[in-house]
This record gives sequence, C-alpha cells and structure tokens, in this order.
Amino acid sequence: MLMGSTIKKITMYFLLFYFTLYCFIWAISPTIIQYYISDYLEQYQLVLSNESSIRYNPFLAHLEINDLQVAKVSDLETPVFSLKELDLEVRLYQLFKEQVYVSEFIIDGLYLNIQSIKGDIEVAGVNLPLSSELDTPTETNKSDDIALPFRLDMPELTLKNSKLELFVDDSPHSLKLKSFVITDLGATLNEQDLLLQIDSEVDQSSLSLDIKADLDKGNGLVSVDLKLSKIELNRFKHFLPESVTIFEGLVSYEGKHTINFKDKNIEVSVKELSLLSENIDIEQDGYHLTLGQKQFNSNALQITSTTEDDLLVDGKATLSLSDYKTFYKSEEQTLAAFSRLHLTEIELTSPEGINNLAVGDISLSDAFFSDNIRNDIPALAKFSLLNIKQTKLSPKGVSFNEINVAGLSIDAQLNKEKELLNLVDMGMNPNGPDESGEPARIASLEEKIESKAAVDSEGNRDFSIALGKFKLANDINIHVTDSSVQPVYQRHVIINTLDAGPFDSQTPDKESPFSLLGKSDKYANFEFSGTAKPFAEMPAYHLDGFIKEVSLPGISAYIKEALQYEIQSGQLDLGINVSLNGNEIDGDADVLLRGIELTAADDHESGSLNDQTSVPFNIALGMLKDSDGNVELSLPLSGDINSPSFGLSGFMTLLIKQATIAAAKDYLITTFVPYASVVSISIAAGEFALKVRINDMNYPPGKVDLQPEQSEFLNQFAELMRDKEDIQVKLCPVATAADISKQAGSEITDKSDIKKLKRISTKRAKAFKEYMIKKEKIESSRLLLCTPQINSDIDAKPSLTFST
Repeated sequence: MLMGSTIKKITMYFLLFYFTLYCFIWAISPTIIQYYISDYLEQYQLVLSNESSIRYNPFLAHLEINDLQVAKVSDLETPVFSLKELDLEVRLYQLFKEQVYVSEFIIDGLYLNIQSIKGDIEVAGVNLPLSSELDTPTETNKSDDIALPFRLDMPELTLKNSKLELFVDDSPHSLKLKSFVITDLGATLNEQDLLLQIDSEVDQSSLSLDIKADLDKGNGLVSVDLKLSKIELNRFKHFLPESVTIFEGLVSYEGKHTINFKDKNIEVSVKELSLLSENIDIEQDGYHLTLGQKQFNSNALQITSTTEDDLLVDGKATLSLSDYKTFYKSEEQTLAAFSRLHLTEIELTSPEGINNLAVGDISLSDAFFSDNIRNDIPALAKFSLLNIKQTKLSPKGVSFNEINVAGLSIDAQLNKEKELLNLVDMGMNPNGPDESGEPARIASLEEKIESKAAVDSEGNRDFSIALGKFKLANDINIHVTDSSVQPVYQRHVIINTLDAGPFDSQTPDKESPFSLLGKSDKYANFEFSGTAKPFAEMPAYHLDGFIKEVSLPGISAYIKEALQYEIQSGQLDLGINVSLNGNEIDGDADVLLRGIELTAADDHESGSLNDQTSVPFNIALGMLKDSDGNVELSLPLSGDINSPSFGLSGFMTLLIKQATIAAAKDYLITTFVPYASVVSISIAAGEFALKVRINDMNYPPGKVDLQPEQSEFLNQFAELMRDKEDIQVKLCPVATAADISKQAGSEITDKSDIKKLKRISTKRAKAFKEYMIKKEKIESSRLLLCTPQINSDIDAKPSLTFST
C-alpha cells in the first residue's frame, strides 16, 4: 500500500514537473526564440522587429508566429522578410508509428525578397554561396539502398495572401500567391502523393496551377493544369542580350498536361493546349519584328524524352499568325509583311524514333516584300494568297502536293545607277565587310557550307525534294521600269498561265512538264511549254514556244550605245525550240521582224541628214526584207551559254552576215488610185527604187485626239488596210515647237521640252492605233509604232507620218 502511494506521488511530481516545464517553455519561448534569431540575424546585418511574436506550445507541438518582420540594419523601413501569421502543429505521438503527421500548417501574409545581382543571390538579406562553393566530392547512394524510417503526412498546407519579390539586376518581378494549397500529402523516400492548387499573379498576370502527383520509386504520373493570362514580355527583357533593344507583347498559355515517369523516360501528354501571343514587338541590331497575334492550339500532343537524349513529338495542332511585319530601323523600311499565315492539320509523328511533320494546308495572305513606304514606289513583290497543300517534312526529305499563287505582282524599278529603288536599304557596307571580324565570320560560314556539301555528296543523297504541282490562281503582273537608259524603258508583262510539275529529286531522270502563257503591254503575247530535269546529274531543259508582236523601238536604249543606232520602227515575232543540257544549248529560233527600220542614235529630228546617211544597216536589212517589208530568218542556236559570243551581239553579227550575202528583192507596187488622198508613189534614191508613201495626217498644235477634219483620211486609210490585207504600216509621230507654244522653227534642245514633245507624239500614235483597232477592226500586228521624233523646220507641222 505504501509502495503504491509512493509511486503515485512520484508520478504526480513527474507530471507536475513536465507540466511546469512545458508551461515555462510556453511562456518564455517568444523571448528565447527572438534572442537566438536576433543573434543569428546580426551576423548578416539584419534585425528582427520588436512586434514579432514567436510562440511554441509544447503541449500540442504547436508553433505560432505573428507579425514577424526582418529588415536590414541599413534600411529598417523596408523589410526583406515578413510573416503576418503562421500556425504549425505536429502530432508527436505519431512518431511512435514512424510517422510525421502535420495536422495543421497555415501561412498567411508571407513576404520574401530575393535579389540576384551579377550572379550573386541574396534571399531575405542573406547571401547564398554559389553552387560551385558547396560542391564537394561525395559518394552518392542509390535511392533503393537508403531507408527512410519516417513517413510524412499532411492533410493540408495553406499559404495565402503572400508575395515573393525577385530583383534581377534591379529589374523587379513579383509572385503574388492568393492561394497556395497542398492537400493529401504523403511522402516517403520512394513514394510521393500530393494535390497542389495555386491561384496567383506573376508580374500582374494571372497564373493558376493544379498538380496531382502519384509517384513510386521515381515512376508514376503527375497531372498539371496550367493557365497563364497575358504576361508582359518586357518584364523579361533583361534576361536577353543587350542587342535586343525592344521586347514587348502579351503571352497567354493554357494546357492540361500529364507527365509519365517510366523507366527513366519522360512522356508528356498535353490536352487542350492553347498558346496565344498578342502585340509582339521585338528589335535587335536594327531589325524590327511586329506580330499582331499568334495562336497555337492542340488537343493531342505527346513529347517523349528518352535516355538517349532524343526528344520525340507526336500530336496534332493548328497555328495562326496575323498582322506580321519586319522592317529595318524604321517601319517605313519594310522587309516583309503579311496579314495572315494559317497552318491547319499539323501532324507530328515519330515513327522509329524519327520526327516527321505534316501540314494539311498552309495559306499566306496579303503579303508584300521590300517596300520603302517613304516614296510612291510600290513593293518589290506582293501577292494576295499563297496556298500550299499537303506539306511533309522529315530528315529524309520535304514534299509539297500543290502550290497555288494568287494576285502575284512584281515591280522592279531601276535608277540611273541600275540599283533597285524598291529594295530596302539594310545598311550593308557596299565596300565589303568591315574590320570587326566579318571576314572571319564569312570564312567560317563558307567552311560550314563546304563541309555540309561534302557530307551531302558522300552520304546524304537520300534527302528528297518533291512538288506535285505548281499553278497560278490568276494573273501575275510584272512591271519593269529602267531609268538607267534614255529614254526610260518601261514594260508590263502579264502571265496568265504558269503550270509546272510534278518534280521529284528521287526520280532525277524523269521529265517534268511546264507551260507558260501571257502577254506584254497591249499587243505582245507569248506561249511556251517544255520539260525540265532540274535534279539530274546534268540538268536538262527543253523549251518550245513563241513570242509575238513585241514593239522594238522601246528596246533601242539598250543597243544604241553599242551600235550607234536606234530602232525607229518594227515588231518582233520569235519562235524558239531549244534544248539545254548543262551549259550546252542546241535548237532553232525563227525570227520575224516586221517593218524594222533604224535611225541614228539620239537623232530626234525627222528627216535629218544623219537619219538619211548614217544608217547603212538599213541597206542590209533591205536585202533581207520580203515583199511585205518583213525580215524572216531561221537561226540555229548552239554552243555554250557561258560564252561571251552567245547573246544579242552574236545575233546581230549573224543578221548582218546573212544580209550581205542575200540577193536583193524587188518591191511589188500595186495601184493605189482609190486612195489617192491617202497615198502617193515616189522614187527614192539609196534604199529602194520605188516607194509607196502614205501621206502625213496633220494635227492642230498641242492636240493629241483625232479631229473631225481627219475623218475622210481615217476612212480611206481603213479601207486601204482592209483592201491590202498583206501590208503593214509604221505609225511615226512628229512633234513641232508649236505643240508646246514655242515659235515655229525653234530648235528644241532642252531635255524637258524634248520629253514633253515625245509624250505628245506618243499619245497621237497610240490614239490612232486604238481607233483603227477598236473602230475599224484592223489587226494590231499590222500597225507598228515608231519612236516619236521632233521636226524643227520653220514650215513643219505636227503630224503622224506613215511608211510601209
């Protein structure tokens, strides 16, 4: 009995001791904890605020923190760490079951300051050593050999109303955690399970994240639902090189991911993925890119990372870009732009570990290239729609089923130095590379190209290029303006049809057909067809077709300096049938020159002495002309296209050679009595024995339209053309000083006056030809335009002269 009473007392005293001790710990814990924390913080020049309260309840193993605040000694007003409230409770008796059970864990109002300056990291005012300073050679054991005696269980961890501030070289970033909740956490060394839900803001952009993990020995599934709304790119500009001067825009992302860790491989499956970027604006080294919107969507995407460091991708997606523009230095110097690029039915596959890409349809709309907006010169090239169907790309090759182009327009304008006016200046050094290492970079690039070419020639011949068909949806318009010659040369070419294909580098010896059909200016037209073998060991091409009714006076500017002649009148018909094997050409060209006449170069005066005596080439041409005044030749084409003799000069030499050995032909003169008011017959010395001449049609000074008093002449001229179906007539307009209100007989030397008079003359000839074609139904090929001329004689009259 006494023994039992003694044990009871000892037990009570023992319990009373521990109760008193726990009460004492509970009471003085704030003071002791604050003392030791303050002592620790002092070595980092940090101080704990007096309002901070940290209390530990040993009865419940409950830690409670209120209004904790840490600041630097040098700046007590700005905390580097603060915590409004923390409640942490652990059930200690569960340790007997080898379990750490956290029954309560609530954090409210956490603030943490993190700074990274030139690689140094400071967290809450404490400098952290670099990882290299911590690395020491240690032996690591496999996880399977380590036994963790305790299991961590936590029903719920709640973090709310908290903020993390990150300063990277004085550039601020913030993460506001409205809600951070971990539930059903269970973890051992080998097994981990948890649910995580985050509702936050990253740099004022909404971020929500849901994670569910179930892992066993490194294998298992992790489900991640992520939604990020309109994050501002300019907040991350400091992570980029200094050459990037602008980095702006908004990016949003939403996706549901499943990450499968299996046998050291990682598989990421993504459902309902959506990536949206808006108002992108990037500038680097003067090159500027803007993008109104980018949208990438996928409902099934899988990414696998293997132990061999291969990244395999499978899935389907769509991609859309809108309002794209890239320019150099100024938006006025636009390099390229388009309104929309849309890719549908994007399919990514990885058969046998090889990534393949297939795109059902690629459409690019309203695009233009190289446009200096500061001037009125149009873009170098533009089109309304480019459509590519069924594209396939793999390491083995690329193929396109069909390419269609609509609304293509090309405008090439050359200045006096033969430079393209509508080519955007990108600041290239015209004298070659500078001394800043550019030659070395070019040499390195050339070495890489040569190395790649060597690899291709040795072992990469299997890479294929294939195109099923290329065609035009509508006309191509090509405008050429060349101001490097006088007069300025202008030509408008319209391609109505351009079909080509199929092409396949895997069958290099198979002929691929193509056809081309179009017209130039108003009356010239052309049609060509042929075959091509561009991938053969020796590329081979065959071309068969013609071009008709090319007005020749316009090209005088390109030959007058070499020959000292200008083409006064004439049309060209050219038929060609040639084959090209490598650089060797073989075939024939049929040339028909209608009504060709030459005059002395830069001789603007009608009937001048130079015009009459300085064109011996006309005599040679006269020997070649038939009874209709045409030159018809069949010329063999053969030789090396790289030979200097191959070209226009060789053609002219051949023409003169044949002219000198040809027999002169008589011109047949028929009666023109019914058209006496229109034509007259005269004897001409020099070129021809007899010559039929159509009388001049005079104009009132300054007038370019047909006048009522000319109606009889017009009627008889039309009847003459209908009656004599084989004749062709050259329309040669002549202007005088009176056309620009100057005194008759004035010599015109001013370039602007010459230009005005030629413009007036040209309008007269074109108006006359238009009338005869549309009103009188005369074939356009029978009416040939001459180079306009000026007559400075005192009795000269503005007129339209004719010759056959």
